[in-house]
Amino acid sequence: MNSSLGDRQDRIIVISNLYAIVRLYPKECLVQQYQHVVKIHRAINLYIKTLKHRHLPQEQKHQLIQTWVFIKDIFEENWDQVPENTREVLSNLQIGTLEENEFSLY
Repeated sequence: MNSSLGDRQDRIIVISNLYAIVRLYPKECLVQQYQHVVKIHRAINLYIKTLKHRHLPQEQKHQLIQTWVFIKDIFEENWDQVPENTREVLSNLQIGTLEENEFSLY
């Protein structure tokens, strides 16, 4: 198997799994005080940067954006329960390096 094809398939699997796991187990993924949000955000951003250089199916692009929107909705709905120091960090998180015309969902 071509190494870049294998890498591409691995990325597709990881993105799909991240999408499913975060939706199935949000409490376990984000933790009560939302400590893991930054780590998941970092992973999503890394994959988005990778997408700019390697073409992945539109479905994976959609899953990354939807995963972030899902996470963001959760912590915004529970904003009063988020510790103040964590609020400051979370309020500054954005899906970076995206141009608006790249993803219709952004």
